[in-house]
Amino acid sequence: MTKPGGYVGLNESTWLKVPPPPELVAWASQDVGAAVKPLTSAEWVGLLEGAGLAEIVTKMYNVNVREEARGIFRRYGFGGMLSVLCRTLYLYARNPAYRKFVKDVKQEGVVPEYLDEYFGFGIYVGRK
Repeated sequence: MTKPGGYVGLNESTWLKVPPPPELVAWASQDVGAAVKPLTSAEWVGLLEGAGLAEIVTKMYNVNVREEARGIFRRYGFGGMLSVLCRTLYLYARNPAYRKFVKDVKQEGVVPEYLDEYFGFGIYVGRK
């Protein structure tokens, strides 16, 4: 709940270009979360307007996979990443379902082509 004159800000998954290819829609559902449905910037603005916000400002950004990976490494450090690697190897050795998942990712790739053209995130700010 926002008081009159207060601001609401969102950082949300956004389709930068529509319509996205079906493989990108499938990736977003699997990677971002099955219940998540990225919207276009216009759809996010419509939701904010529908909630009674005005003076809406938006800014779109592409997802830079390399920069995201660097940020994760900086956040968790060498020790944290080593711990993740150890857990990954443990899962691979012990869990047949995880081995199948890794095989599928290896065949299909982790990130679909053209991701940066279609998928990103938006910063949306509006005033009540």
